[in-house]
Amino acid sequence: MSVPSPVYLWGLVPLGLLGIGLLAHKSLAVRWPALGDWLRRRTWPWTLRIVHVFLLASFIVLMLSGVAIYLPDLHAVLLPWLQTIYALHVWLGTAFLVALLIALLSSPRLVRRVRLVDWTLVSAGSLFLGVSGYVLWFDTTFPVYWNAIAFGWHGWVAYALLAWLLVHGFLRTFSFQRSGHPLNWRVDFTRRRFLSMGVSLVGASFGLLGLAGMRRRPDPTSGGVDSMATSDAAAQWAFPEHYSYTGIYPEIDPVGFRLSIGGLVEHPVTMRLEEIRALDPVMIRSNFHCVTGWSVPDVPWDGIAVEALMAHAGVLPQARYLAFYSADGVYVDCLSLQQARVRGVMLAYGIAGEPLPGRGGFPLRLVVPGMYGYKSVKWVDRVVATAEPVTGTWERQGYPADAYLGSVKTGF
Repeated sequence: MSVPSPVYLWGLVPLGLLGIGLLAHKSLAVRWPALGDWLRRRTWPWTLRIVHVFLLASFIVLMLSGVAIYLPDLHAVLLPWLQTIYALHVWLGTAFLVALLIALLSSPRLVRRVRLVDWTLVSAGSLFLGVSGYVLWFDTTFPVYWNAIAFGWHGWVAYALLAWLLVHGFLRTFSFQRSGHPLNWRVDFTRRRFLSMGVSLVGASFGLLGLAGMRRRPDPTSGGVDSMATSDAAAQWAFPEHYSYTGIYPEIDPVGFRLSIGGLVEHPVTMRLEEIRALDPVMIRSNFHCVTGWSVPDVPWDGIAVEALMAHAGVLPQARYLAFYSADGVYVDCLSLQQARVRGVMLAYGIAGEPLPGRGGFPLRLVVPGMYGYKSVKWVDRVVATAEPVTGTWERQGYPADAYLGSVKTGF
């Protein structure tokens, strides 16, 4: 599932102005009496007014911190603070849900019953945000299918809540009170109905995640990382995003493409794409995890095992590492020989029997199951065996060289 564009964050501007108005209503009332009269019309207890202001302020911070966690373009700038931003997002999100629960549970005690549309949208939206957020937080606990779906939901539901807050503010500002209009239907807070609504929302959130995951789950006989890919596997995965460190996606002619293998090898070679394809092919399924949070389960890669490729060139005994260089002229990453020899590590030239997409690394990309996607160099045109490790592009920014899942918490 794709995620929404950060352009929608402009909706936070009027939301922030509304929060400032609620927070500074006394001083605003002195300068603008009409505005003060409008603000004083609120009939909430002072505790709920504080909760309301906190919810507005924290929602704005959560939206901004979520985008900072998600956008790779911001990582190079924010890397020293990403751990803090991540922790802020998680704990402030938890506090947001607790405050929202307090507000919702206090609703039956208000003199005027809450609008049904407000209560339903806030309850459902916050619950889906909470469930999807905790699925992403405990990413190694839940099935990867849930993680992949929850990432898209988390973004879209957050923006849906933003849209609702703007509509809610509009209705409150202009005192839309038409009796009998569906937007003004009120919640029935009888105990039985209240509990049934809550149980239904909880069940629906987990049920939808489970059903969506079942739709994406492959044949249970397909096995693990070295199982055979099927011809219809392309229908079971989709990359929500493609990223280029340089911002440029190289367009490579497959006829003129050459892969060079050099460094500490017995036989430095330069291979055409058809020569690589002529070697023993490997077909694997592996889960792809981007460090920014999204995952794609069971991607059916076609390619050549790195170990077989290096055996073709003959790695010298003094070699300890393999450096993989991108045709973009900038990106590089490195694996130890031990890591490169793990089953499933490969140079992929296709997915589900089809060539790689241009933005996905065509004609060759490195695939390292069990590590984050920034280790999987795209548009690989050079492999060099070395005695010392080569510092990778993202490692220069502070990311770990051993990028095993769970080693980085700069995203969900």
